[in-house]
Amino acid sequence: MTSGVRPLEPRDADAVRQLFVATAALGSPLSLPRRDLDAYTAMCLDYYLTVDGTASGVYLEDGRVVGYALVALDHADHERWVRRPAMAWATRAMRTLATAPTGTAAAFSRRRLLDGVVSVTRGTPPPMPAHFHFNVEGARRGAVAGFHLADHADRVVGGAGLPGYFGEVNVPIGKPGRVRALERMGARVVHRQRNHTMSWLAGSPVDRVTVVRPVDAADGWTRLPHIEA
Repeated sequence: MTSGVRPLEPRDADAVRQLFVATAALGSPLSLPRRDLDAYTAMCLDYYLTVDGTASGVYLEDGRVVGYALVALDHADHERWVRRPAMAWATRAMRTLATAPTGTAAAFSRRRLLDGVVSVTRGTPPPMPAHFHFNVEGARRGAVAGFHLADHADRVVGGAGLPGYFGEVNVPIGKPGRVRALERMGARVVHRQRNHTMSWLAGSPVDRVTVVRPVDAADGWTRLPHIEA
């Protein structure tokens, strides 16, 4: 079996979207009406797939995409771009709450809107100029693919002359070992708050944890496990 990371290409867009949808609910499929799902997926992914995916990478096994690291070297640019699709999704979510307030889509929309408000009002300022959105196919979560994708992010962020990058990771309260594993990889936890959407999907409390990874050895960078020198 051949495997490895290569830069994201336009032909990967469908595979990335499919992997996102299949794993968006803490490794399980996100089940929403098609139009709601398409709007939510576009809000989360289209910056990397249609605007600037030059720093992103995909992990392939025998030619099939089984993971991705979507990297934005300019977080501020992403924030400006996302306002329009976020407003489009929020408008659709409010319409869902008004027309079908008791369905699964409404339950998801209500909690996701709440999480958005909480992030804006009680979140943390961007701790680094670059960010990443990371995902690996469920059965391979935490395996070698993950380390290679993180190594890809290290390389492109460091190559751009930036000090590091940050991301948000969903961590079930009952599995604190996930945070310790991130810290052993050289990530620093700088903020955490309850993720109401993921807690509902999981049926138990889940926190959204903001982690920072520097790429400068002087600031604490360490080589990832399973990555050859």
